Amino acid sequence: MPPFNTAWDEAAFFTGPASIFVMDHKGWLKVDPERSREMWLLVGVLSREEARHYVLTDTRTGLKMYLCVTHPDLAEKQPKGSVIRYTTAEEAIAVVEGQWLTPASPLATTPPPP
Repeated sequence: MPPFNTAWDEAAFFTGPASIFVMDHKGWLKVDPERSREMWLLVGVLSREEARHYVLTDTRTGLKMYLCVTHPDLAEKQPKGSVIRYTTAEEAIAVVEGQWLTPASPLATTPPPP
């Protein structure tokens, strides 16, 4: 699992209310208060459960985003995209990072003509 952005994010993860955590630009986990609040308003009060790892694919843009949630409804009832659950953070993060990889160009692997 990625490291936490701040001690506050880590405390929120282990002792706070059910929430959504996302990765920042450094690859560290931080609570996403806007998404967490939005989902609480949609699904109601949720109790904390074991963390789960998801990839959210945005319906409008098609971009993939890693979500770590402390209640499954926070991911599985997302109104702005589809989600797939993964067993580990590493699996989910690899899927997200994979969207930025491009296949090698045949020109890059073909030696120049003599």
